[in-house]
Amino acid sequence: MAGADRRSPPGFLGGAAFEDSTSISNGHGVRRFASFTAASEEAGISRIYGGIHFASCSSRGLTLGRCIGEKVVERLRVARVR
Repeated sequence: MAGADRRSPPGFLGGAAFEDSTSISNGHGVRRFASFTAASEEAGISRIYGGIHFASCSSRGLTLGRCIGEKVVERLRVARVR
């Protein structure tokens, strides 16, 4: 999902910086990211550090996610034109 997230939001919102406050209720602070790309890359790396994925799997997953995200953006743009 990280790779798809990397492509879809920037496709509509641009590469703008953003804040993530979804974990405040868990006692975490607000996270700030320079872009959706930076957030997705961190998400991929965290899965390697956590032992959830191998580096090669994470890399392939990000590649697949980018492809999916690009298709989503493409279809939504076509839908808006109709």
